[in-house]
Amino acid sequence: LTEKCRNVKIHNIIFEDSPWWTYKMLMCDGVKITDTVIWNNRNVANSDGFDIAGSSNVEINHCFVSTADDGIVLKNAVWCGCEKEMHSITVKNCEVMSRTNCFKIGTETTYDIYDVTVENCSFFMTDLYPGAVSGVSIEACDGSRVHDITIRNIIMNRCTCPLFIRLGNRNRAAVVTSATANKTEIIKANANDEPVSKRTFDGKSELYNVTVENITATNVELPVIIAGYRQKFITKYCKNITLRNFNITYRDTIEVYDKRLFIPEYAKEYPECWRFRNLPAYGIWARHCRNLMIESFNCNGTKNSWRKEKIFIDCK
Repeated sequence: LTEKCRNVKIHNIIFEDSPWWTYKMLMCDGVKITDTVIWNNRNVANSDGFDIAGSSNVEINHCFVSTADDGIVLKNAVWCGCEKEMHSITVKNCEVMSRTNCFKIGTETTYDIYDVTVENCSFFMTDLYPGAVSGVSIEACDGSRVHDITIRNIIMNRCTCPLFIRLGNRNRAAVVTSATANKTEIIKANANDEPVSKRTFDGKSELYNVTVENITATNVELPVIIAGYRQKFITKYCKNITLRNFNITYRDTIEVYDKRLFIPEYAKEYPECWRFRNLPAYGIWARHCRNLMIESFNCNGTKNSWRKEKIFIDCK
C-alpha cells in the first residue's frame, strides 16, 4: 500500500502470491511503475494486481500481471478512502493474465475518473477455462463521471467479452462503508461509520467520450457490450463512444441457445458482462447510446449462429 504519497517510483520488483489487492496506491500523485511483475495464485479471490485508487498522474509501463482477480483496475470511491477526482493515467506495453477483467475502470466509482490511456498491451488467459471475463471493462455505476478514455492497440486471447462499457446506478455508497464494503476483511465497524445519504450519488453517473481502436481479439464468447440504463422512467445514455478497427474471432465451441423475450436493465446489479447472459448478438449489442460511431468492425461469429451480428436498441 502506498497512501497519500507524491512522486513514487517502483522499478524491477516481483510480487508473488498476494492474498488480497497486490499493490494499491491510494490518493497518490505522480506514480511511475516500470518493469514490475505480479505473479499471483490464480485461484484466490480479490487478489487484484495494480489497484489505482483516487490517484492521478500515474504511469504503468512494461509490466506483467498474472492473477485471479482484476489485473489493472481503477477505483475512486468514498468507501475506499478516496476523496476527489482522479486523472492522467497511462498504461502501456503491459501483459495481463486475469481470470476476471484484464483492465477495468470500476466498479467502485463515486468520484470522477478521466484522461485515461491504455495502449500497446496484451490481455489473455490461455491455460484456464473459460479464460478472462473481459479484456477491457469501463464502468460508471456509483456516481462517477467517467470520460475521455482511450484504449488502443490491444491484442486479446481467451477474453470472454472483449469490451464491456456499462453505465448504471448501483449507488453502492448508500449501503456500504469502509468497514463493510469488503466482506472478506474482518474489520470492526466504527459506530460513526455510516453510509452516505442515498441522494448524494444517486443517478449521478455519466459515461462519455470513449475511444477504443485497433483491437484484435481471438477466442471470444460474448459480443462487445455497450449499455446505458433506464430506471424510474429516466434513461441515462452512454455518449460519444467510438469503436474503430476491430477484428474479433469466436472460440470454436458449441453455442448455447438462450433466446429471451427481453433483456432486463440490471441498473442496480453488480456490473459484469456475464450479467446479460448469452445475448442475441455476437458482434455488438448496444442499448441506450447517443453518438455511437463504429468504423471497420469485423467479427467472425460462430457457425450457424442463431444470433445477429449487431443489435442496437435506443441508439443513435
